[in-house]
Amino acid sequence: MTLVAVWVRQVTSEEQLVVASDSRLSFGARWDCCPKIFSLRRNDAVLAFCGDTVFAYPILLQLSNAILNYGKALSREIDITDLRPHFIKVIESMRSQVTDFPTGTHGVDPTNFKLVFAGYSTKFRSFKAWSLYFDKASGKFNHRRLSLHNKRTKGTKPFLFIGDHVSHATRRLYSNLAARRKLTAGRLDMEPLEVLVDMIESPQYDTIGGPPQLVKVYPYANVLPINVLWPRENPQFIAHFGRPLLGYEGSRYACLDLNDLMLLAPYEAYERLRTASAKVSP
Repeated sequence: MTLVAVWVRQVTSEEQLVVASDSRLSFGARWDCCPKIFSLRRNDAVLAFCGDTVFAYPILLQLSNAILNYGKALSREIDITDLRPHFIKVIESMRSQVTDFPTGTHGVDPTNFKLVFAGYSTKFRSFKAWSLYFDKASGKFNHRRLSLHNKRTKGTKPFLFIGDHVSHATRRLYSNLAARRKLTAGRLDMEPLEVLVDMIESPQYDTIGGPPQLVKVYPYANVLPINVLWPRENPQFIAHFGRPLLGYEGSRYACLDLNDLMLLAPYEAYERLRTASAKVSP
């Protein structure tokens, strides 16, 4: 499966919505360069997923197609808060058309995935994020909104994890914030990303792996992917949505150095990569 993190980040007086995930697909093997986050063409929101890719990938593609096909959705005339119930209807419609299950097979489950839908609402002038999941009690897909974690953080830390080891990730984040005396004061910066990277690097979580991938959503229709230098120590390549860029590929996106969380211009990232390679060369 995977681990996806969503949170509202405070930078000076400005807020950003950040969505991050690992890049590992597990299917008896491990494939560590697979996209988990998908920008929507309306450019104010993203989708991300965890779970069974057999069902999640086609649904993600059809949700993206639903934006392109529906003029009001593409132009942002429909706010993301109204698009969310439309997405759930699309998911339910597609799920109802899964037929001809093999006789005696209990492992095929068209509900074994979760999505994150997150972006900026112009109607409410604020960031919104939901997990879309199958609710066994009602027998259909439902949504759960971004949590403010009132009990532990007094409502100061809006974040959401979905996927594997969510309780571990949440406890790690609480612990890190408490160590920095930020649990109930101040706003989130990149602490959820630090937790994600730590769990990717830990052998304890073998379903979470590969380069982290992240996207920032800014107010008023601006979605920006961020590349990363990977591995964190002695980086060997620049990863774009989890995929190592080929040696001749340039990139127009900024790149994050996960050691110091410095955001680098593309030329700076390539220079830092060359410097790191020189250090490990005999």
